[in-house]
Amino acid sequence: MCERYSLAAESAEIKKRFEVEIPRTYQPTFNAAPTHQLFVITNESPEWLTPCYWGLMPVMQKSKSLSSKLINAPVESILEKPTHKSALQRKRCIIPADGFYLWHSAGKKTKIPYRVVPHNDQLFAFAGFWEQMEDEAGEAIHTFTIITCPANADLQPISTRMPVILNEESEKNWLDNGSTDEEHLAMLKPLKAGRLKHFTISPRINNTDIDEASLIRPTPAADQHGNFTLFN
Repeated sequence: MCERYSLAAESAEIKKRFEVEIPRTYQPTFNAAPTHQLFVITNESPEWLTPCYWGLMPVMQKSKSLSSKLINAPVESILEKPTHKSALQRKRCIIPADGFYLWHSAGKKTKIPYRVVPHNDQLFAFAGFWEQMEDEAGEAIHTFTIITCPANADLQPISTRMPVILNEESEKNWLDNGSTDEEHLAMLKPLKAGRLKHFTISPRINNTDIDEASLIRPTPAADQHGNFTLFN
């Protein structure tokens, strides 16, 4: 599962990398979390960075179990779920990022947070789906979910799952409405091994109210309570 990521790049860097227009509301984030309003690039408006809520708007979130089902779409079940199958055909998006977070279970009560970034430390993008919904006032809002797949060799020591990360060519093809479902599905696979690195970070990442640069600094391994461990 992918429950947290970051996009701390400045507007100019994102505009250059993804060739999109950046809205004035864009703000860098070190701790992007479900229900936050974040930014994606949709197949409907590939020239824009579009604000979307991850999973659900905060006021629409009724339970953690419901939210967890909406923030990630396992690639193995895309053709089994009508909503995901429909999204594959009509509502694809990419989610710009510069890193993401995974929690390694090192015991029944010990989870250690890791930050994962490309070896070249460059911007990249997850594959995802977007949806249009109505809020309680009847206004149209957009939400998104991140597609996940089995972890590659880089991440298997700490996790069984990872988000689908596209290369630059696949990003364009994923957003291309002229590609077939089969072509789109073929893009949804684990990133080749050797392209990601990871390191332990502060358990302060668990607090979604904290959003600061210190979160992404390498930190000695500690569990979710801040207790240092021998695991690394």
